[in-house]
Amino acid sequence: DSVKLITENRFCALNKQTSEKAQLRKINDPIEAMDDLSQLEQVNEEAILHVLHSRYKQDIIYTYIGPVLVAVNPYKSIPGLYGATPLGHYLHHRLGELPSHIYAMASELYRGLWSRARGQCVLISGESGAGKTESAKLLLGCLTAATRCCAALGRGEGVQQALEECGLVLEAFGNARTAHNDNSSRVGKLVQLHFSRAGFIQGGVVLDYLLEKTRVVQQNPGDRNFHIFYALLAGASSQQMERLHFTDVGCHRYLNQQDCILSDKDMFNRVSSSLHALGLQEGQVDELWKLMAGIIHLGNMTFTNVGGAQLDPRNPELGRVAELLHVEPTLVVEVLTRRSIILRGEDIRTRLSVQQAEEYRDSLAMALYSRCFSWLLGHVNNQIHGPRDFHSIGILDIFGFENLKVNRFEQFNINYANEKLQGYFNKHMFSLEEQEYKREGIEWKEIPWMDNKDCLDLIEKVCGQKLGILALINEESLFPRGTDNTLLNKLHHHHSMNSCYIKPRMESRSFGIRHYAGEVLYDMQGFVEKNRD
Repeated sequence: DSVKLITENRFCALNKQTSEKAQLRKINDPIEAMDDLSQLEQVNEEAILHVLHSRYKQDIIYTYIGPVLVAVNPYKSIPGLYGATPLGHYLHHRLGELPSHIYAMASELYRGLWSRARGQCVLISGESGAGKTESAKLLLGCLTAATRCCAALGRGEGVQQALEECGLVLEAFGNARTAHNDNSSRVGKLVQLHFSRAGFIQGGVVLDYLLEKTRVVQQNPGDRNFHIFYALLAGASSQQMERLHFTDVGCHRYLNQQDCILSDKDMFNRVSSSLHALGLQEGQVDELWKLMAGIIHLGNMTFTNVGGAQLDPRNPELGRVAELLHVEPTLVVEVLTRRSIILRGEDIRTRLSVQQAEEYRDSLAMALYSRCFSWLLGHVNNQIHGPRDFHSIGILDIFGFENLKVNRFEQFNINYANEKLQGYFNKHMFSLEEQEYKREGIEWKEIPWMDNKDCLDLIEKVCGQKLGILALINEESLFPRGTDNTLLNKLHHHHSMNSCYIKPRMESRSFGIRHYAGEVLYDMQGFVEKNRD
């Protein structure tokens, strides 16, 4: 099963086509009864968008397309749409017996563990800001509610509680505000719920993909850093703020590069409570806040150029970072201003330039945050670990397709993941269905669909004369003298004739890909170094 999400801005073009719109009304009315778009007499983009838009204006945000659920983000609260009462109705009915709803999809997933006798998964896809994370939370809440009767008997209760707590923690550490989305997932998450034959959740695991750690040190215009930093500054007590050396909230390089408001004060208290509920001791939580504070202060450290990068030992930020990270100040200075190379058994140390020292500082901050996130995730998985003697349900929540003003290595990986998922969707919704019809000799009308195999081959190919983009990036990253420019030249040389590849006409440090969701130009800056990391 799959949940597809479409944002409101897709309807703009249709509003200009008034004559076609009037004609569609005659064909497809009543709109409110069109709960499944596969029942449309005329299946085309205009008809689909018209139905979705008409239902959207009536606060009907869910619509089926066969086994697929389309959810249009309402950007507001709709009374009566969610809650215990509607949830109870959907848990006691099969798919199609009640109006389309995400609760119906969750109920169908749960029943599928027995009716299909195999594990189930739901793929949530859509543009950034379409509501994927909220849909994932609704699915998870519905599935835990479906097993609550078993938990009431004392089975699975602890796992369900831990799942609810870990959701808040991972959201605080893995989500951030962007120009298009106030709660954008900046890490992909696959939540696998392991069920018992009796029907209750007895364990689970959360897998992560591509934490956007560069956000720790740099954000695009209109974006913020991860939620947790702002929550810490907004919610910590005066005593905690003093211990963490925060005397001025508004002067931290990693947090105020853009004009962004602070998060709710509530988040800090809720995250602290969830961390304790997940089994962390008071001392461990305090150390976690020290690490977050240490990263913030690390970003405030500046270097002077005196025959190379230097840190003033009297700089107060140096002492704060050393104290919060539990290391000696001299070690911080050594790590951030000198490079150590072992040559023929001899340790040779050279002084870094100011630019190199700043890069080392930012790399250290990113590494600290990334390791912290991995540690937290490992702790969460230890808390929700359980037997795997029956089937599981997987819920995939991953970043949406991105096309920003400047797209870098992070957007390349995000869009590759979305391209791969679209290929998976195409295979299961179209290719495998067609093969089954042919195999069984069933007469059918061929449905035109956009195959993205050529685009995936461009990215993934690992053999033959023309290696794919990923293979070329990895190859160049292994060469000591490999640079972004040498990589770009190789990409142009190998793929300039590929229909899915874009070589800019004017001299530019970029290349482009024709993705299923549109053309994207990628700025080469940092590709090789980030891939090495």
